[in-house]
Amino acid sequence: MLRLSTLALLGTEAHSSSLDECSLLQAPIVQDILQHEQDAADSECRCPGYYQEECEAEAAQGCVWSSAGTSNAPWCQCSEPIDGIAPVVQPPHVLPHPVPPVPVPVTSAPEPVPVTAAPETTAVPVTAAPEPVPVTAGPVPVTAAPEPAPVTDAPTPVTPPTPVTLFPDMIDIIDGSSASGPANSWSEYSTCPEGYAVLGMARLDLRDSVGQDAQNVNDIQCNDDGCRAWCWGSSCTIIARCAGNVVAADGASITGPANAWSDFSECPAGHAAVGFARLDLRDDVGQEHQNVNDIHCTSTGCRAWCWGSECTVQSRCAADVNVMDGSDVVGPKFLVSFV
Repeated sequence: MLRLSTLALLGTEAHSSSLDECSLLQAPIVQDILQHEQDAADSECRCPGYYQEECEAEAAQGCVWSSAGTSNAPWCQCSEPIDGIAPVVQPPHVLPHPVPPVPVPVTSAPEPVPVTAAPETTAVPVTAAPEPVPVTAGPVPVTAAPEPAPVTDAPTPVTPPTPVTLFPDMIDIIDGSSASGPANSWSEYSTCPEGYAVLGMARLDLRDSVGQDAQNVNDIQCNDDGCRAWCWGSSCTIIARCAGNVVAADGASITGPANAWSDFSECPAGHAAVGFARLDLRDDVGQEHQNVNDIHCTSTGCRAWCWGSECTVQSRCAADVNVMDGSDVVGPKFLVSFV
């Protein structure tokens, strides 16, 4: 590393011929600088001289940024190494060996695919158009229309439409046939259509063949065959009440005392009382001294109040139906009352 004092010395020597007098005056100073550089060369201190940061980074080598000595500005000077810190010898700068480039193999281009010539097409021969068919003059023959089919007077039978049940799960209630019977005997059965169950009576009418005091209903009976009545003193008419989509059964048979309520004829489990299967005056007294004074049905069974005689009571019941009472109506004497 060259120092400023060395450059000055070289400059002094270059101009010594013309400046002998000046050189003689500067000889002691140059001698001191040369001696100082000799001392620095003999020591192990190698300090950068012009940058403070580089100088202070080499403090372990004994480098110090100072203006001590004859310098008129601070510079990096060598001093004694710091106690306890060994000088650090910088390793020599080794340039890396150049790495030769790896050659990239160059592949040859693929052989071009040979192009084959298109196959030769065979020309289709064009045939001449056929000769037109000559048109002959004359009218086009007209065929006669077919004879119309004879119309018969009888109309075409029309098949009646099949009835549609809008609500198949609903109960269809209708009246059975009307049956009449003579006095003092059983009437015929009033029957229900096929597929319908007998619920009880829809109507029972004494025909007034004699006076009111000489006629009475002695017995009524409803079962799977229909409904019938035994009328004393007069003929009578009976009509059964029928229901579709219903299964009917009889309740228990009960005999009640005269002039009092009988017990209830209870229906089987899952059934509701819909009327009477049997109501029979037992003829304990003459016909003129017995009568049915009252009847009463609930959802589970029926009972009766018989005057002058014991009576047999049996409920008619329907499975899986809900029943309820209608309105309470009081009819006048000698007139028919409707509920």
